[in-house]
Amino acid sequence: LEPAVPGLEALRACAAHTGTEPLSVHLEVDTGMGRWGLRWDQAAEWVPELAAVLEAGGARLTGTMSHFHSADRPGDATETQWVRLGEALRVMRAAGVDPGLVHAANSAGALLHAGVEADLVRPGIYLYGGGAWEPAASRVVSVRARVLAVRDVAAGTTVSYGATWTAPRAARLATLGIGYGDGLRRELSNTGRALIHGVEAPFRGVVCMDTVVVDVTGRNDVRPGDVATILGKDGGARIGLEEMARQCGTIDYEILTGLGPRLARVELDYGDADADEDLVLAALETIRDGF
Repeated sequence: LEPAVPGLEALRACAAHTGTEPLSVHLEVDTGMGRWGLRWDQAAEWVPELAAVLEAGGARLTGTMSHFHSADRPGDATETQWVRLGEALRVMRAAGVDPGLVHAANSAGALLHAGVEADLVRPGIYLYGGGAWEPAASRVVSVRARVLAVRDVAAGTTVSYGATWTAPRAARLATLGIGYGDGLRRELSNTGRALIHGVEAPFRGVVCMDTVVVDVTGRNDVRPGDVATILGKDGGARIGLEEMARQCGTIDYEILTGLGPRLARVELDYGDADADEDLVLAALETIRDGF
């Protein structure tokens, strides 16, 4: 790992390490993101100090970076930031400072903006199947939950906190063992859906801490221990990351980073992502711990 340093103070701290070799670092230049980094338009002020720290040893400038704030949106912001980074690099090189590997492009930057690839790109959400860009990303994240109970209820039955859903007629409901304590967003209450055996099962009522109720009316193929897909592929159907983020009024990243530690992680070396996902689902269906 090579640390990214946001300024000269952090660089000096890295240079003061007690190792026998200089510590390789990447210096961030703020071209408009505004959260940290040395300002591009003050390069004439900080470059001499940068050169002095590097000359003293202890740290090696392996790369110089920035971060695009609006690469996924139309407009000239990304090109503007790229020009600003170039100006800072010009000042560095004129002072004899080798910026090392130059990088600024995130997923959207690399896929939507030609000419900003530089020496490295830093794809983030694209690696996890997010983003509606071409080429389409492989969908590598899925979320599953067990059916805990299946109940037949009469018309007028209410579901979950606040009784926000009332059965308009006799219905069959299934309770799934996943809730907002696991990262299933409450914004999906009464609007989200699961897939059970490849068939949609709409959410009914408010998402609880540990459970959510889905509608399986008219079905005889759902029983406790079955696997429900909350995110991912089941048969010929899929619940996508973009769909869930849109329903929650947020971005793909927030959905993924919100998945809690109570959810067991199963990592696979994917070949054909869709085929492997089908195999995982089939394997899970054969395991009925406690059911």
